[in-house]
Amino acid sequence: MSSRVPPCTVTCLSDARSPHFRERVPVLELPDLANAFGSVPHEMLWTAFDFFHVPDQDPACQLCAAPANLKHTIVGCKKSLTQGRYTWRHNQVLKSLAAAVETKRMAANAIPQNIKANSLKRQPFSREGQKPWAKPLTPDSGLLSIARDWEMQVVFNQGFTFPLEIAATNLRSDMVLWSSSSRTVLIVELTVPWEEAINEAFERKNLRYAKLAVEAEDRGWTAKVFPVEVGCRGFVSNSTTRLLKKVGIRGQAQRTVVKELATVVRYIVIISAKDGGHQLEYQGCKVLIFPDYMAEVVEQRRSFSAVMRSLRDLIVDHALRIPARLTITHNGNTKMFASPVAAKLYVDKELRQGGEAGQD
Repeated sequence: MSSRVPPCTVTCLSDARSPHFRERVPVLELPDLANAFGSVPHEMLWTAFDFFHVPDQDPACQLCAAPANLKHTIVGCKKSLTQGRYTWRHNQVLKSLAAAVETKRMAANAIPQNIKANSLKRQPFSREGQKPWAKPLTPDSGLLSIARDWEMQVVFNQGFTFPLEIAATNLRSDMVLWSSSSRTVLIVELTVPWEEAINEAFERKNLRYAKLAVEAEDRGWTAKVFPVEVGCRGFVSNSTTRLLKKVGIRGQAQRTVVKELATVVRYIVIISAKDGGHQLEYQGCKVLIFPDYMAEVVEQRRSFSAVMRSLRDLIVDHALRIPARLTITHNGNTKMFASPVAAKLYVDKELRQGGEAGQD
């Protein structure tokens, strides 16, 4: 294969022969999806397709009829934009980021007033005869360690108003953290751009909120603006890790959050590619792309097995969606379940009992 494909990434094209397929379908296996949509450029996919002589023509987008290449499908389709698909993706990433920051905010507010955040971290061990550790330790809660009254607002809809005590503005940043006692405000703005446009997105958002920061400072607040970017193919930018570090999310906790942010976007890439009609073929047959699920996602998907057996017995349409969501379609209505317990309750109460009542 081409030298552009790193040796650590395993890519193969094989024939799938399974009772689930009515025909022979070539399958492109990506055991390392993190490389495929993260640190390694997405051209790796097309290199693999070229190697196996997969046609490179871009099919028409099913939504707007434009050529449905990867960039168009996940960031460039105007129809997807007006339908709110990109906003939905942005909000899924924002939810994941906000959950991590909220956990840290609550932990910072819970620290007793008479205890300094520095004292919560163990001092490094010094052997006999060695000089004590002279470098001052960074507070465990980062910027949040200066106060115990942090508040946070996250924007998912149009009903948000920026805190009037800080500044009067029509701007709607994705996340705002502020402390009235320390008069400090953190303004966070998330963008999910095409990876090559990350730097441009950072500069654009930084400039957009600079005036707001100045207005807040004129009112006696210390304002810090954090434009953060998570690339639409799963690359988490340095600006994002910088924010996590500033609020005290470091080490393994930071790596966990970064992995989760990247995973959310990568799964949505697969969904977008399917919804956008990006259908690849090999010698007249469809090519299926399967993501490499993490162990916990595999367990989540496996937990729906019993419910799916019941649905097959009842002859009810259902599907297991990425990453681990079960959809059930009955009498023209489709419901989605994130928990097998909730799905089982629906099957027992609505489908089994409802069916028996109908027979009576």
